[in-house]
Amino acid sequence: MELKTIFRIVELVICVVLLVLWYALSAYASRVMIVCGTIFGFTIITAVLVALEFMEFNQVAVFLIIGAILSLICGGLTIAYLPEYGDGRLTYFIATGLFIANGVIFLIDFIMELKK
Repeated sequence: MELKTIFRIVELVICVVLLVLWYALSAYASRVMIVCGTIFGFTIITAVLVALEFMEFNQVAVFLIIGAILSLICGGLTIAYLPEYGDGRLTYFIATGLFIANGVIFLIDFIMELKK
């Protein structure tokens, strides 16, 4: 399996983990509704990217850069709505870390796609 295929599968797994995290935290979901929509969008984008690994498609780089930008924006939004106290802070930090990590993976995948 190629490295870019592994990256795309990791991106999809992170999106699914973020969906589960969003579902488990109703207070988090109600405050940052745009994040919910973006997570669903990421899941769709990464599922398409994984499927396109087995087909020929020229617009993959566009999906990757959009995914990277949106993921980094979601990381910023999540940290912006960080509660001042409580147990939910750790979950916000975990979600922010996952968003930023996914954004970096998208960027690396984008650079690898451009070099192809």
